Amino acid sequence: MATATNLYSSYPPIAKEPSLGMSSSLYQFRKEPDFRYQLQVLLLYKLEPGYPLIIGGIDVPRDRGCEAHSDGDVLLHCVVGAVLGALGLPDIGQIFPDSDPKWKGAPSSVFIKEAYRFNRVRTFRGGKSLTRLEVLVEML
Repeated sequence: MATATNLYSSYPPIAKEPSLGMSSSLYQFRKEPDFRYQLQVLLLYKLEPGYPLIIGGIDVPRDRGCEAHSDGDVLLHCVVGAVLGALGLPDIGQIFPDSDPKWKGAPSSVFIKEAYRFNRVRTFRGGKSLTRLEVLVEML
């Protein structure tokens, strides 16, 4: 499996540096005038032969895909990373570690549901919640 360092900077600081994981993440925050935050997440995955390429739950017919412990859905992993980061929670690799066999081959929709649950719990407890998420996919 490919490994890369997770890099991030945030305003305000929200978490300790995430552990090494399969993706390289770049988190950038910008404080908006009415206390909104903009979080940009960049996930870099190495495509390997013999793996499916799944983007947003859709299996894209390619000869290469993401070598990953779960289904390796690059779009949903990015969304989960953004939600967790916005809520000040640890990196996706810390919450859903590849050392836990229950995540082996898991569809990324499971991670989305958990991130949504974290957001609802945070809102229920009177905290700030994520209300809007925009996603841009760029295939290089």
